[in-house]
Amino acid sequence: SQPAAGSGSWPPWPGRRRVGSPAPLETPPHVSPLRWAAASPELLPSSSQAGAVSCWEPAIRTTDLQRSLDFLTEVFGMHVLRHEEMDVGCKISCNGNFKNPWSKTMVGYRREDQGYCLELTYTYGVDKYSLGSGLAYIAVGVEDVDMVLEKAASLGYTVEGDSIMGPEGYKFRVVPQPAGRTERFQYVALKVRGWPRAEEFYKGALGMADLTVDSPLSAVENDVGLVRVLGYGGDEEVPLVVLEDPKSPFFKLQTWEGRNALAIPTLAAALNDAYRRVVEAKPGGSRVLHKLQRDPLITDKNMSMFWKSSGSPPDLEIAILVAPEGFEVCIVSSETFDLSVAAAYNPEVEIDWAWREQRSRDVLARMAEKKANAPRK
Repeated sequence: SQPAAGSGSWPPWPGRRRVGSPAPLETPPHVSPLRWAAASPELLPSSSQAGAVSCWEPAIRTTDLQRSLDFLTEVFGMHVLRHEEMDVGCKISCNGNFKNPWSKTMVGYRREDQGYCLELTYTYGVDKYSLGSGLAYIAVGVEDVDMVLEKAASLGYTVEGDSIMGPEGYKFRVVPQPAGRTERFQYVALKVRGWPRAEEFYKGALGMADLTVDSPLSAVENDVGLVRVLGYGGDEEVPLVVLEDPKSPFFKLQTWEGRNALAIPTLAAALNDAYRRVVEAKPGGSRVLHKLQRDPLITDKNMSMFWKSSGSPPDLEIAILVAPEGFEVCIVSSETFDLSVAAAYNPEVEIDWAWREQRSRDVLARMAEKKANAPRK
């Protein structure tokens, strides 16, 4: 029988084992994946990665995980990096404002601490999301654009120009892979009504630079307003492309928009500075959705001394901000985040679809029972 997530033993979900070194290590029972990551020095990010800002990773929704994975793997050649099942809704609303059990599936081309990826969140009992108007598209680089577009069309997906409409209404723009670039994800495009407010937040609070002048992405088409390219200037980063649409008659963000994640160093106080600027100044009308919190990765005193001497913080720091227009942004400490996702990396995971189907039936049955027993108004 399938063990329930959070049952007190590890691994608590189908096919889960820790992969992060040439020889898989046995994870002690009753130790969270984050704490075990921090207790494993061989999982430290490389010096070229340590202290870098990772930009710009969205968590998107799915009501049919298998269909979404088929799309990303068959059309773009991505693969599952890890899959996790949770018994209750996320305390910082990673899966939206739902209390139901949910799952998180990371998909991409490289380990999360080495490259960009997508996070697919599936909430049991949720069979539909209203489409929003803020997330424009995600651009992915490929060797042969025409071949990918033709394959998508042959599989029944809607293709318009160089864009593919995937499951749940998300658009993926297919672009040529730049020579010499390893990262396959190229950029994420968001729509805003007003650039000045967006500029206050992304530049003033998050410390992004305006890369528009020197970026080839400045040529991205936008017939109704400005185009701005924002990022931190790394050769392999995935920047944010802001498309201004000041005359849009309809602009409404939905749970469908998901959430963008940004890993920011804590050793240079960058994460805490960004959080403080939002708390104190609310640039562009931004605000805090979930306050900055710290999850200790290790509790052993000797290991704590090791991390202090190594200069790496022992806590995972995370906060959820709301940008102008309503976009949610997760800021997380890059040093400890890299450790935790390296430990959780599991490309061999086998998702137990039969178990998921049974869980879905159980959740729907509980929802129906709760509704039937609710007091009549």
